[in-house]
Amino acid sequence: MREEILKNSETRFKELANTAPVMIWIADVDGLFSFVNKIWLENSGGGIGSQLGMNWLNHVHPEDLKKLLDSYQDALRNKNPFSIEFRFKNRNGNYEWMLIKGKPRFSNENFYMGFIGSCIIIQEQKEIEDKISNLNEELIQTINSRDKFFSIISHDLRSPLSGLMGILDILNSSYDTMEESEKREIISDATVVSKTTYTLLENLLDWSRIQNKTIYYNPENLRIHRLVENISALYAQNAKDKNITLYNDTSPEQFIFADKSMTETILRNLVSNAIKFSHKSGFIRITSSIEDEMLVVQVKDSGVGIDDEKLSKLLKSNVALSTSGTEKESGTGLGLVICKEFVEKQSGKIWVESKKNEGSTFYFSVPIAK
Repeated sequence: MREEILKNSETRFKELANTAPVMIWIADVDGLFSFVNKIWLENSGGGIGSQLGMNWLNHVHPEDLKKLLDSYQDALRNKNPFSIEFRFKNRNGNYEWMLIKGKPRFSNENFYMGFIGSCIIIQEQKEIEDKISNLNEELIQTINSRDKFFSIISHDLRSPLSGLMGILDILNSSYDTMEESEKREIISDATVVSKTTYTLLENLLDWSRIQNKTIYYNPENLRIHRLVENISALYAQNAKDKNITLYNDTSPEQFIFADKSMTETILRNLVSNAIKFSHKSGFIRITSSIEDEMLVVQVKDSGVGIDDEKLSKLLKSNVALSTSGTEKESGTGLGLVICKEFVEKQSGKIWVESKKNEGSTFYFSVPIAK
């Protein structure tokens, strides 16, 4: 009679479980599945035999299997409720996120009978969580970028502007009593400061456009020799002030398929840095070569070089390292961050070779013209 009551009770439970809107399972004292309901079978797309025992684990994503098993076995061992998220392969062969919950079963005599539990699909919830996480990450980056922007404006930009105003105040108040040589020297100093400030503003503008994702890639066929000529002319006075010789050894016959503005910005920053870190009477040599459908441009200087510690951090994404030049020239450290962004936007690479006190060579690649 007792066995018949238990059998009827089990039959009624299975009927109820098969009409339930969630996946339901039962495991014996060894943790082997002895029952899964209709919705479980519909979701897995397998027959009852493919889900009983430990066969259901074949549907678990390999990356989630160990964590799930550890949690499941710990619950079985200690007879504690458990809950864990994992990915489960559905009838279409796609993995979707599930939440499995289980709790121990006991008879009226408090005899341990195994586990009973449920599974619900939480794929949509996980996708929403991922979107929220991405939005939070973007928000943190935006806040960090804003703070860095204000820091640069308040320190790096204010400093050269204050210096320029000081120079102009001296010139304005003492112009009539100054010797011509003094006037020329002050005007030369003002020119250097204004060019430095202008370069800083250009880098700030490019950097802010990168942060706001408002930079557009518009490639065209360009002659690399001409681009280098233009940049060399732009920095001719800066090089002359330090008696540095600029060599343009790129080939007039080499064309690239690249964004003009981005490529000019890369060259501008690399040449500017080479001048900044070169001693007086040094040299900067710009060459180019074709390797695997890419044009590799080299900007080599005879400057101070870079120690191994800084070299390892120099071209890390979003890491801006600011160092004073040989004549105490200031900067934000944004130049190389911008170079890396613009090179990678053009499917190229940027790298550097350097030895302390022996100079540096910066390389970057861009696609050649088809």
